[in-house]
Amino acid sequence: MNKPDWPFDTGIPEIPDDRRTKPPEMKTPKVNLATIEQPIPHGEIEIAPLVQKDIEERAKVGCKKYGELLKSNNGRNALWDAYQEALDLCMYLRQKIEEEK
Repeated sequence: MNKPDWPFDTGIPEIPDDRRTKPPEMKTPKVNLATIEQPIPHGEIEIAPLVQKDIEERAKVGCKKYGELLKSNNGRNALWDAYQEALDLCMYLRQKIEEEK
């Protein structure tokens, strides 16, 4: 296994090569779900208002932490910040996959 030559200890345990290259085994459905007609959506809870509330709460947290709302041309690299957040998301998703094995 090739270990990255980082100038710091990540604290991340090494994962055997066979687990790095193979996706986790997923239960294969007996039928192709893509061929099944999906029901017309008629759920109970509207999601958009929940997301809007989450955005408002997140903005309040950011304002409290930084003293203002997020603004353009603030000296930060928004693409790099978003990429790092996406990496965090990958970590959380992989954690959940491992926990559900």
